[in-house]
Amino acid sequence: MNTHTRTAHIVTNGKGGIGKSKAASDLAQALRHLQGQVTAYDTDAVNRTLSRTRALNATAIELLDDGMQINPRNFDTLMARLIDSETDAVIDVGSNGFLPLMHYLSTSGAVEFLAMNGVRVRLHIIVAGGDELTDTSTGLATMMRLVDAPAVVWLNEHFGPVVKNGKTFEESTIYQEFAPRIYGIITMPRLDPATTGRDLAEMKELGLTYEEAMTHHQFAGMPGFRILRAWNQILDSVAASTMETINA
Repeated sequence: MNTHTRTAHIVTNGKGGIGKSKAASDLAQALRHLQGQVTAYDTDAVNRTLSRTRALNATAIELLDDGMQINPRNFDTLMARLIDSETDAVIDVGSNGFLPLMHYLSTSGAVEFLAMNGVRVRLHIIVAGGDELTDTSTGLATMMRLVDAPAVVWLNEHFGPVVKNGKTFEESTIYQEFAPRIYGIITMPRLDPATTGRDLAEMKELGLTYEEAMTHHQFAGMPGFRILRAWNQILDSVAASTMETINA
């Protein structure tokens, strides 16, 4: 019998500046639209990017101690919140918290503890193309080997195609190794910086969700339509990649 009632979606990778917060925001917005409620957590110790999207009401989790060092015991606070919450969660983990979180999850039995309390863990791992492919693929392998949980892989094409030696991610040895635990793949397409890319950048600057931006006067006409198309792509991708979670 399935005793899980909630899911904690952990979005991370050890490489900075590869779109983790955008993926976390997109995921939180899509899950809220598809499920009705979701709780967002921002654990980035330096840049609380997720918190800038005001409608998500992201809860800040303080990881730094008095010496401005990340204290892994502060993840205990996050675990308690996940257990006490009645909704699914999206957790944005910055690159500065990546290794401490991976160590915490792999050594403390946190995944098992959450499962005992009705919360299952889903990893959401960013793999970026171009020059970032090697480092982000290594980050994926590190997470999958340390944390025994299923994953959704987000392929970010902003830096270039997610292709190495002529092989797509799905053809790579890393994917083949972890395929049984990869529940879905979401593509983050490279956007035209003069049109959709600029629209989304301005939306982010204003701290708006996709649904808010589509009715905002600044995005009237074609900008709003481009945002709608991007939003529909995100909804379709998240629904397809998390269907098992949504229906369970």
